[in-house]
Amino acid sequence: MCLIQASAGNHIGTQSEEVKVAEPPAHVSYSSLSDWLKCGKYWQLKRLLNLPDRPAVWNIGGHAVHRAIEEWERQQPISSPATSNRN
Repeated sequence: MCLIQASAGNHIGTQSEEVKVAEPPAHVSYSSLSDWLKCGKYWQLKRLLNLPDRPAVWNIGGHAVHRAIEEWERQQPISSPATSNRN
């Protein structure tokens, strides 16, 4: 992490404070750049602070459907090709 000196001038006087600036990453993925272009705050929360996204309703419903199908398939008897009926 590097430090830079920032000066803020106003009509009364000048204040100086240190501002922490993160080093740029060595590699930026397409998805990371896409997140940053979508919204800088979104990128910060997701990539720097590692906060999870709030799942969308269709993701929850889709997950439930896939789980139900997996459970249904697990309960089906396994038939061998030799015993299956073919027309």
